[in-house]
Amino acid sequence: MRRRPWSPDDLEILKKHCDLETNAELAARLGRTVQAIKTKLNETRFRNGAPEGIATPPPFWSAEESRQLLELYSTLPALEVAKRLHRSTGSIRERLKTIRVQQSKRGLHVRKKFTHPVGHRAWDTHGTMWQKVSLTGPRHQRWRHAHEMIWEEANGPIPDGYVVVFKNNDRSIVALDNLELITLSEKWYRRRHVGEPPEITAISFPLLKLQEAIRKREHEEQD
Repeated sequence: MRRRPWSPDDLEILKKHCDLETNAELAARLGRTVQAIKTKLNETRFRNGAPEGIATPPPFWSAEESRQLLELYSTLPALEVAKRLHRSTGSIRERLKTIRVQQSKRGLHVRKKFTHPVGHRAWDTHGTMWQKVSLTGPRHQRWRHAHEMIWEEANGPIPDGYVVVFKNNDRSIVALDNLELITLSEKWYRRRHVGEPPEITAISFPLLKLQEAIRKREHEEQD
């Protein structure tokens, strides 16, 4: 298939609109393929400098530019907004997606991201219940284990080196009478002895702690 040569008029149109439109839009305007547009832009380097009378756009959107975008986009088409803000229509659309804006027949509106209210409870994939405690901050500050909050409400803050666990290992029963406070070492002991009867754990764990204390004392005496 023979390639159609670029006329001076085609190059003038390309230079005029390359900083205002995407490659796909330029291809539709000039009746060419997107690849042909890319190749010619690489050859001419038109996008290295903005067209005459148009300032080179900054790399990031400022708060003032975003405000102007919302004001203009509510009444003007994307191409006209792009010209006024000295950006491409593709840049305009991407920014609108980022700030979650849509334009419908009823006008401009901002899509609000759904947010659970404080106090909402939800289960994770491990079967543990979480409770939302804040609307701001990272996830570990916005959510806490519900069973820990229940225990603290009845007994106060959890001491350092201790954790709240489920007595029967059933995380679905989030109730105070199914919770207990144990040390971290006891927690890890229970993990290594899953399925051991509680009465055996009640004897073997203190014995293990005593053995550790004896070994530590002997080590200190040798030093």
